[in-house]
Amino acid sequence: MDMELQLNQVKKYMLSDIRERLSNTYVENLSFEKIIDKYDRDIAFSFVILRILKLQDMIISLEKKNISF
Repeated sequence: MDMELQLNQVKKYMLSDIRERLSNTYVENLSFEKIIDKYDRDIAFSFVILRILKLQDMIISLEKKNISF
């Protein structure tokens, strides 16, 4: 089998796998305050990527809402 054909098949399989794994994933581009207000539930799990300079602001905001981590 031609190497290029094999590579294309591998890419197709990988993209299919990635699409399936991310099918129930949401990516939001909102402030962490808006994300928490929108999605916070007892059973929710949130992963937030922060810029270091904003970390203190986030901690203060969460403390005001009585949210601990």
